[in-house]
Amino acid sequence: MRPLPLLLTGALLASVALVAYNSMVITDPPPPPRVVTKIAETNSTAFRPGQVWAYQTRPGEDSSTVTILRVEEAPKLGVIVHVAVEGVRVPSPTPGQFVTRLAHLPFAKAAIERSVTRKLRDDSPVPPFEEGYQHWRAAFDAGSGGIFTITIAEAVDLMSQVH
Repeated sequence: MRPLPLLLTGALLASVALVAYNSMVITDPPPPPRVVTKIAETNSTAFRPGQVWAYQTRPGEDSSTVTILRVEEAPKLGVIVHVAVEGVRVPSPTPGQFVTRLAHLPFAKAAIERSVTRKLRDDSPVPPFEEGYQHWRAAFDAGSGGIFTITIAEAVDLMSQVH
């Protein structure tokens, strides 16, 4: 048998190496460890689920309101006030359409206190928010979810800039 020319031998070895590489199982790095933070519902504040508040809105959204969904306390963050914002005009991911309700936004209590102007109602039904809350909570427990420390109007404005 004649020896293969050097160029052909190199090509065969490269092909074998490519096949071996392509047959390897490449896995993603392991997910970061889940950091579960003890968060508990609290009544240690004037904010209660079902309250509807007027707030310092963006221009043109004077009738927008905020509904308190849940109030919790976390060791490092203090009191977290989860709210829904109604009556806004935020661009939708679909061009030419707008979102008028932000179903779940988590805020520091101090940000809510800087935002609200007067309580409108005490016992409104709490609108559905569990799905948004669960997404936030999973991100929070993984160390990548946070809370807003800016005013409600600033957060709505930020949402408008995302799309």
